Amino acid sequence: MTDNVVKDKNEYRKWFQHTIVIILILCVFIAIVNIVVDPFFHYHAPVVKYRLYNERYINDGIARNFDYDAIIIGNSLTQNFKISQYDELFGVNGVKLPYSGANTAELWTALGRAIGREVVTSEISDGIPKEYRKQYNALNGYNDDVDTVLICIDCDDIVNDKFWIGYDSLPEYLYDDNLLNDVEYVFNKDTLYKGTLFNLILTVRGRESTSFDEYSAWEREKGPYQACDSLELIEKVDESDFVEFTPNDRKLADLSLKYNILPVVRANQNTRFIFVLPPFSIAKWAEYYQDGKIMYRIDSMYYILSELVKYDNVSIYGFDDEFELITNLDIYCDAIHYDADINDWMLGEIAEDRHKIDSESIEKYFQNIKEYYLTYDYTALNEYID
Repeated sequence: MTDNVVKDKNEYRKWFQHTIVIILILCVFIAIVNIVVDPFFHYHAPVVKYRLYNERYINDGIARNFDYDAIIIGNSLTQNFKISQYDELFGVNGVKLPYSGANTAELWTALGRAIGREVVTSEISDGIPKEYRKQYNALNGYNDDVDTVLICIDCDDIVNDKFWIGYDSLPEYLYDDNLLNDVEYVFNKDTLYKGTLFNLILTVRGRESTSFDEYSAWEREKGPYQACDSLELIEKVDESDFVEFTPNDRKLADLSLKYNILPVVRANQNTRFIFVLPPFSIAKWAEYYQDGKIMYRIDSMYYILSELVKYDNVSIYGFDDEFELITNLDIYCDAIHYDADINDWMLGEIAEDRHKIDSESIEKYFQNIKEYYLTYDYTALNEYID
């Protein structure tokens, strides 16, 4: 009886040891496969066919390990730009880094990682909570040879008291060089199933990788009712009720420029930064009108662009004066998002140096849009509002 008990214990011990060894071997195998395929490009450039998706997981890897000399970066308004057209028109080899819903801090932190930014000062650190200071650390950048950066600028977000807060749910283990926290990547079931295995199946089946033209591109139902969906019935607003762009608002804009945008612009004197003011629909301007923020919007844009035009490596292109386009609600799927053909058209206009805002044209540009948006009859949109 005793011998049988000892034998059973030995068998159980052997089974347990063998199970642990098998699990360890399986884990090591999974880690090796994930590292070799590396679906989010954390360690190296792609070695198999790949899918581009899940922007905040994959964009930093693209910036780290792809071959490029130009970037398109921004929020959802950049998702329908075609890199093939960008490359052809500007003579570059570009990548697209869209961050849907991103604010100014996240975008310029990401761009700073890619191409570098100025050294943080104690003055900046003193004004930023400790958990966010790492966003403002000096970086050399992954790529020193970026010739051109195109970015859609969000003036509303620049005038924001949360100028130092980026996106809350970034996968931090993909944004640093700490090997210890990479266990969250290499032993991640989503990395294996949705990334590694998917890419291997693409390769075995002879499928093509996702192109940057396709990456995050979208198509949605468009029309006046979609464009005006967020509006309430519009009534006349007295100009005396308009909100002013105050000295405190200017201070917020200065902080965001100083801590997010300008450290990257100044650190990359050989890079051309193309800022694009996208054509928001007349429904969005109606929203500003309802909130009494028509002049606030125009004055904030003017203040921000007046600061940016001072830099020789900055080019600005504005489309708020394309009134025929802006009032054509058939091309909008909501108040700000437009048909992909508009992205194509804007790239063509920028390549031809049309719609450029510089120190000589800025006054005329803003006088033009001020006259239009202050006198537009926004109540005409009520027929599209439920």
